[in-house]
Amino acid sequence: MTERYKVLGAMLALGDFTVPELVQYSGVNQQTVRTVLVRERRSLKALGAEKGGGRGGRFKRFQVRPEQIEEIRQELNELYRSLAPIRPALAVGVEQSQDRDSVPVAILAAEDTLLRRFPEAQEIAERKRLLKLAEKVWLRYSLQIKEEGSDITRLHLESLDGLQKLCSAELAASYEPFFSRLAFDRAKESLRGVAAQFKHAGHAEHATELLDRALASDVTSPPAEVVRAKAQEMIAALKHPEVYVREVSVQAAAAAASAGDTLNQLASNLISRLRSDTDPIVRRTAAEVLGELKHWDAVVMQALATAAEEDEPSVQSAARKSLAILEAQSAERSVEQASDQAFETA
Repeated sequence: MTERYKVLGAMLALGDFTVPELVQYSGVNQQTVRTVLVRERRSLKALGAEKGGGRGGRFKRFQVRPEQIEEIRQELNELYRSLAPIRPALAVGVEQSQDRDSVPVAILAAEDTLLRRFPEAQEIAERKRLLKLAEKVWLRYSLQIKEEGSDITRLHLESLDGLQKLCSAELAASYEPFFSRLAFDRAKESLRGVAAQFKHAGHAEHATELLDRALASDVTSPPAEVVRAKAQEMIAALKHPEVYVREVSVQAAAAAASAGDTLNQLASNLISRLRSDTDPIVRRTAAEVLGELKHWDAVVMQALATAAEEDEPSVQSAARKSLAILEAQSAERSVEQASDQAFETA
């Protein structure tokens, strides 16, 4: 019975899925997943078959029928509330308190995956799959929740974002240990800030979970002079074939810029990632960091303006935020210059 609820929770979390994706997300064996899908077939819609299903042929992709989503969600929530005193881990993504009822179960399930299942995964391939599933949820909800969601929902989305960055840094460490150290610090700082907000909102338990996850690694930033010496290597790493190395290298750009005099070159390379990287997470991170660099430049502004109109909502949102930062910076400079000129002519 509990295995069924794990699978149902994973179905809601992913939105559309194959059998292997449900296995990875729920932790339930493949045969049980297939059994649940057969029993719940009235709630499912077939979307076609994926390429390359291995020995068993191609895997079919399904989604939960829209009219069945609320029914499944209510069933999961009722189950959780009936067993809440022992806080089971059986219903993936089910709300854990009354004021979280408005939080999409997909976001809660993705958080749980990165908090618990990702650290336990031993193989890099499995970690990649788990992170990709969580990223899929984040990308789907990022713009919608920021514009329409409740405060607690937005907070959980920020938590998921920070966990993604932490997991990306952990993956990248297998390929490029140096730049992942810089990304670790950014991710930990992000999670510390989110944890403080959860504590303030009365969710001390979740705040503790985030802090424990953030502090599980004792990785520290390298000294500024070492970062400065590595600036050219970081620029090369921005084109690394492994997506997680590109992501942490983009995050490291802010530290490298503050440590050396390569700001113009770094901005140029970040614009290249923003315009051409195939991964939306990397493009979104590039847009964020361009705002953090506070490098007001016509080329930077044009690149961000273009990104603010692209199809991927998460990139749009990050680009618009960075544009606002840089425009505010430009306005401040104009006021300062006007004040200086007035003082000189007085």
